[in-house]
Amino acid sequence: MKNATKPLKIGVSCLIFDSMKLDKILLIKREKPPLKDLWSFPGGRLEESDKHFTDAMIREAYEETGYKIKLLENQLYNIEYFINKEYMILTGIGIITNSQVETLGRTDPDLKIVQKLFQLSNPKEKDYLFSLQDAECIPHLLNIVKKFRAVYSKDASP
Repeated sequence: MKNATKPLKIGVSCLIFDSMKLDKILLIKREKPPLKDLWSFPGGRLEESDKHFTDAMIREAYEETGYKIKLLENQLYNIEYFINKEYMILTGIGIITNSQVETLGRTDPDLKIVQKLFQLSNPKEKDYLFSLQDAECIPHLLNIVKKFRAVYSKDASP
């Protein structure tokens, strides 16, 4: 009997900013394990109906936040591969295009998504992203944000 290989599971996530200034980022608290109650980028699994992983990023952003987004063109993507779990996560950058969050019509009242816009450019603000501890976020979140900002932002501090 030959060893059957499991199909690779593909997940997507998106750094969602409120504008092209990239000075505020939208994060959600994860609702379910693994990593329950940690700050995270909106995201989920690639579905058969998605024609491209970018379609999945846009869909997941809307499903989890109620915001419609536009992905940056010609962007770099962060790729994380977990060989022991046969899972890959592709992360991109999106900009909110509708200023009003839309009602998502969730059917499970126990699943409430907590979301928050964090400041990236002013360390004195109470919602400054980099004042979060690593233990409050999914692994590598702060490093991924720093990496993308170094490429796309004029003010890449901290």
